[in-house]
Amino acid sequence: MGETPNSKHLNNLSTSAGNDHVASSKRRRLEWESPLGSLNATRSSAEPVPQERSSQTTIKLRVELIESKALVIKLRDEIDQMNREHQEALMLAESKSAALKAQCDSTGKRYVELQEEYQTLRARELAHKFAARQATAELAEVKLKNERDKANWQKEEREQEAAHRDAQLLTNNEMSKFRQMAHRCAIELQSMRHDAERLRQWNAELREQVSGHVALRNNFEMQEQSLRVANERIKELEYEIQSYNDWKEVTKVAQETLASVPYLRAEVERLRKSNKNLHTLIGDKLLLEEQVNDYKERLERDDGVRAEAASLQVKLTHAEQEIVEWAQVAQDHCLANTMASPMALRGRIETLLQQDLIHVAEKGSSESVRKHLQETVSDLEVKCALYLKNIEDMNIELKRHTNYEEQLQRKLMIVSQERDVSKHLMKNFEKDMRMSYISVMDSTQDVQVRIRVNTLERTVADYKKMCDLQESQIEDLRQQAVPAAPFGAGYDSVRKEMDTLRLENDRLRRRKEDLELAMMDRLEAQVKNFKVLNLEENPAADAPEDSNNSMEYLKQSNKKLLADLKQLKTEKDDLKAAQNAYRNVCYWLLGYKIDCIGGRSSYRIASRFAKHPDEYLDITLYRSRRLSVLDSSYSQTVCPPIHQYLTNNDFPSFFANLTQKLLREPTTD
Repeated sequence: MGETPNSKHLNNLSTSAGNDHVASSKRRRLEWESPLGSLNATRSSAEPVPQERSSQTTIKLRVELIESKALVIKLRDEIDQMNREHQEALMLAESKSAALKAQCDSTGKRYVELQEEYQTLRARELAHKFAARQATAELAEVKLKNERDKANWQKEEREQEAAHRDAQLLTNNEMSKFRQMAHRCAIELQSMRHDAERLRQWNAELREQVSGHVALRNNFEMQEQSLRVANERIKELEYEIQSYNDWKEVTKVAQETLASVPYLRAEVERLRKSNKNLHTLIGDKLLLEEQVNDYKERLERDDGVRAEAASLQVKLTHAEQEIVEWAQVAQDHCLANTMASPMALRGRIETLLQQDLIHVAEKGSSESVRKHLQETVSDLEVKCALYLKNIEDMNIELKRHTNYEEQLQRKLMIVSQERDVSKHLMKNFEKDMRMSYISVMDSTQDVQVRIRVNTLERTVADYKKMCDLQESQIEDLRQQAVPAAPFGAGYDSVRKEMDTLRLENDRLRRRKEDLELAMMDRLEAQVKNFKVLNLEENPAADAPEDSNNSMEYLKQSNKKLLADLKQLKTEKDDLKAAQNAYRNVCYWLLGYKIDCIGGRSSYRIASRFAKHPDEYLDITLYRSRRLSVLDSSYSQTVCPPIHQYLTNNDFPSFFANLTQKLLREPTTD
């Protein structure tokens, strides 16, 4: 505990007074023991003893009284001094408290004034901020409007410049194309005439070579027939050589049976001659095989020359047809009164170019109209995409709610099934209780009673676990049902069903507790009269085995499904590799690469002889099994024209002509 200054001072005073009293008693004892005291004692010893003792006690009491009075006076002075100091301290504390109160009042007034000034400054600041925000917004609107106007003007200017540039480039390109086409047609016509003359000469030479090849083939057939006869003879000799082993065995037997040496020598000479003949025949056979290989090589070369002659014949006929077609084109496009000549065709082309210029001007105006329509269509496509996105979001939300409703229904079905199982267990438990109560009277064995009690306790523990599981599932359903928004009229029915299941679960729990209490009462009342009743077919005993069997079956099914999945992945990879190999083989053999784009009805076809990678054709397959080529920049420049073949749906001829056209031009492949 803390001590006050006054209490400390009083303790010091009492301590000093006690010390003074002890010092005075010591002093008296010393004086009493001093020589003077001893002298007085010797003097008084002669007096009577009672008077001496009374005088000594009186003196002692007087001295103590004087000392006590002095001590009291001293203590009073110190107490007065302490009171004065305490009063001074109180006055100083009161003065300080008054000063602090005055300072606090002034500070509070100053704080209130500063608070009012802060509120006014805050209001001014908010007003200035609002005005600045309005000014900034107005400035931003003005700036945005100016930028929008500027962007529109720049866009219009760029569009006009682009339209002008496109029209100029298109005009120049078409003019250059027409000039190149005319020059190329003249050059190709002249080169085709020279090629036709050269092909005629080559055809005559090839006919002479073909006649020589026919005679050579006849000679080869005769030699082949003789070779066949020689091969048959060689086979016979080989058969004789193979039968030589048997002959050796016969020879061994003959050596054992025959002892005639001259006969054996003659036989050896004969065998040597036959062996020499065989060697000569084998040499002839090898020579004939070399001649056959030589004839086969010559025949293959002749076949290649013959195939080349056939292809040249086809090209010659094709060139003659093209010359006739060019002459027919010149005759068709020239005027009726003029003769079909290159100059007349050139004049006709110039008139067509002038008409094309007029068409280009008209095309520019129509192009501007088309751009305007394209902008309108793009705006509509953006709106349509936005609407489609909203529809997809709504479909996803609807699907999510439908899945959630199905999940709730499945969980409610599981809970209802578990409720039925719990009801069935409760009925079995009640039957067991009734049967145990009936059989209690005849039971006398403590072991059976203990077994029965353990069985009932396990049943009750299983039921408790099942109830806890149902409660946890219901709690999970609650937690899952809280964040999800209700959708449709089925949510109310599901919630009512959950409430009824919850009430049913509570009722079953109360019933379980009552049955447990009744069972405990009966156990306490008649512990010695219990009798154990074992079921022959207990479902609780078969449940773990069924669960293990079902788990094993599911594991085996899972392994089988994983193996099937692995096999399907392998087959998928093999099929993909085979598909890529098939596409590559088709590309190498036929010269066209076909890719599927945008679903299963759109295809892109590109030739390996194309000049640029962007030279391809887009083809669409309709449900009526009809093919259609989509318009593109490359399809409009394709020669031969597509529309000549689309009327008859003759795509093979079109691609054959396109391949021949690309082969005559330098390629990038």
